[in-house]
Order: sequence, then structure tokens, then C-alpha cells
Amino acid sequence: MPTGTRIGASYVSEITHHLKGDIKFDSAAEAGGYRDQTASAEVTTPEYVTFGISQDLDEKWTVMADGQWTNWNSINVLRFNYGGDTNVNFPGNNNSSEDVYNWSSSWFFSLGAKYRYDENWTFRGGVAYDETPISDEYRSVRIPDSNRYWLSLGASYKVADWADVSLGYTHIFAHNATVNHSDPTIGTFQGDYESKVDIIALQAKFQF
Repeated sequence: MPTGTRIGASYVSEITHHLKGDIKFDSAAEAGGYRDQTASAEVTTPEYVTFGISQDLDEKWTVMADGQWTNWNSINVLRFNYGGDTNVNFPGNNNSSEDVYNWSSSWFFSLGAKYRYDENWTFRGGVAYDETPISDEYRSVRIPDSNRYWLSLGASYKVADWADVSLGYTHIFAHNATVNHSDPTIGTFQGDYESKVDIIALQAKFQF
């Protein structure tokens, strides 16, 4: 292995969560026959595999790359079970509800570089591609997700041997997302979504 090369990998398994709580309605909903109930659900968060590599080019430059595969297939149908009917006007027909997700596995890739200007200043930059697990068919108004591209810049300053300060900025470019759903009870909903995200992070690290 070349000098200055570091390689890492990790795996996190699925985790099943058993959730319990209460569903409560306001007075307007109660007038329409809705009643408070207990609620429970089972959610399995996905397994994922992460791997990365970094290479020191010289004393000042380091390049890095990593990838992550997430098995979102574990989120297929989210079902809520209630302690009884949530609406007394429709007995036996509303003691549970479910949302169909049918998500698929997805990938995240990133590439970056680090430049050590001197013993105090370090500069960083990188790009990433973040694939959505949601297909056009199952995209909803709750989560109008789409593929995204990340662009990040940052700098660190070593204040002392025991302290440094870092500032970072990320802009996320998201593809336009289209939602087109038809339901026999609530009708048809069509919409186009445009989104972008700006993240500014400030961090201070102290060593004792």
C-alpha cells in the first residue's frame, strides 16, 4: 500500500423499532365523529455499508473519496394500528391506516480534497452525489424527494495546540420533483417541487 493511504469500511444492520403513542383529535374533529385512540407501529430503519479512502499527495495535499449504499427496501409499508375505531361513524373500518413507500436502495458518493496552507490554516472542498430512494411512482407530497448534488467548502484555524475553529458552507442542488397522485376518496393531486439547501456550520474543538 502506498505511503499516506488510509482505507476504511463499516456496516450497520437494520434496526426494528416498536413504537407506541396516542392519536388525539381537536374539538372540531370530535364533532365529526373522531375519537382519541392509542396507536402503535413497527418501523425498520435500513442497513447501510460505508467505505472510504484518502491519499496524502504530499505534505500539503490530501484527496479523499467515499461511498455509502443504503438498503431503503426495509421501508416498504408503514402501518399504524389503533386501539379502536378512530371514527364512530364508520365502525370496524378505521382501526388502522398505512402509507405505502416502496423505497429502493440508493447510493451516496463524494470526492474531496484538503490543503494544509501552514501549521495553522487548513482548507477543504468537495462535491457529492446523493441518490434518492424514491421513484416517481411513489413520490408523495409528504416527502417530494429527488436526486441531489452537494458542493462544500470549509476552513479550519488552529488557535492553539489545544483548540481550533472550523467554518463550513454547503449548497445542495436538488432535481425538480413531480408528484401525480389519484385517490378515489380525496381526488387527484399534481404538483412540481423545486428545492435547494444552504448549510453553514461553525465548530470549535478543544482538547484537554
